[in-house]
Amino acid sequence: MNKKTKIIFLFLFFSIINLHAQVGIVTNNPNKDAVLDLSNENQKGLLLPNVKLLGTNDPTPLTSHVKGMHVYNTTSNGTGDTKVVSGIYYNDGTQWINISAGWSTTGNGNTDTAANFIGTINGVDFALRTSNIERLRVTTQGNLLVGTSTLPSVGNNAKMIIDNGTTKGAIQIKDGTQGVAKVFTSDANGVGSWKAPSADVAFVNTGSGVNVPFSTSGYLYTQSSITLSPGKWQIYATIIMSKTAGWTGNTESWWLKSTFSDSNIVLAVSPDIISKSTFISGLLPSNTYYAMMNGSVVINNTSGANKTYYYIAGNVTGLNTTGTISNFGGAWAENIFMVQRVK
Repeated sequence: MNKKTKIIFLFLFFSIINLHAQVGIVTNNPNKDAVLDLSNENQKGLLLPNVKLLGTNDPTPLTSHVKGMHVYNTTSNGTGDTKVVSGIYYNDGTQWINISAGWSTTGNGNTDTAANFIGTINGVDFALRTSNIERLRVTTQGNLLVGTSTLPSVGNNAKMIIDNGTTKGAIQIKDGTQGVAKVFTSDANGVGSWKAPSADVAFVNTGSGVNVPFSTSGYLYTQSSITLSPGKWQIYATIIMSKTAGWTGNTESWWLKSTFSDSNIVLAVSPDIISKSTFISGLLPSNTYYAMMNGSVVINNTSGANKTYYYIAGNVTGLNTTGTISNFGGAWAENIFMVQRVK
């Protein structure tokens, strides 16, 4: 072997060694860390093999899943979790993974809510931040937390929890119905809107009263009434009792019942009275000129509008008595009706 032949042989030998270590295309100086260096000096790119995938779980058109394989899929096939769309896919050895499936900040197309979403798939809360400060969190139980990252000890079943600290105005709802001093209410379907609050109407109309004979077994209308707005109300009554003839006898006594009726014609205990006792009753004892009846009932007006209740009296139980209790429930100075809204 002459000297020239040796030089050529050595050149080829070291070229082969260099070829097995690194390959450069469009460059004679490949990056030392790259097996293949495609320097883009001529402004040209890499074109991946174009294939038609059938689904993420199907290796076709390959014969099997090959870990690390990259292709460009040109069609949309499959359904649900195994659906494929146009884009670059790589194979993890068991399935095709869409490299281009990340969410775009300019909008996304060909999405499927069963497969494409922002969130977690393990038992970890999902948090959103701005300025590296957490602003919103969705817990693993589905609670939406605003201004806090922990569920409160009370009210933790609420789907939305807002913690605005000590700053007023934690929530603002504008739908065109808002206004000063309005309250947020809902209809039967839970659809909310702003409305002016209903006034606490508790109007007492004290009439002329009624004479109650000792033989009264039913009820008589006292000509006094109370008008209540929707809600629960406790009515306190202090009503004077006195016989028309003056003093009661030595062995005479009266027990008189009173209550409220929905009608001033058909006199009966109102079904809106929800207290344990439906009567305000009192005793006019012997040797007495006056006595006071005291008591209260609770009325729940569920009509959705202002409603008038009529004060009635009767159902007398008497002992050694005759005569009449005069002007019961009328405009005596001592007669008082007090009305208070209750929860």
